[in-house]
Amino acid sequence: MAKQDLEKNSTQQEDSQVSRKLELLLKAVSNVYPPLGKLLFRSFLQGLFGALGATIGLTIFIAFFAFLFNQVRLLPIIGEIFTQIRIEQLWEPR
Repeated sequence: MAKQDLEKNSTQQEDSQVSRKLELLLKAVSNVYPPLGKLLFRSFLQGLFGALGATIGLTIFIAFFAFLFNQVRLLPIIGEIFTQIRIEQLWEPR
């Protein structure tokens, strides 16, 4: 009986040590990561503003090259090429 009591007592001590370590780990993780709702809201805003920034950046990029091609007079030439391609595709026998 005494041997079983010692084993139970040592097992209970190990369990309490493990539970204390788990509590410390949980506390450390909760200090590192914000609550889930806050994390989701911040991620949503990052995605929203990232997409908005990419859209504005692409618009400025396209406008710059359209302006540049217009100054070099390449845009009408490119437009004629696209028009010619579309006309050829329309008249192509099927």
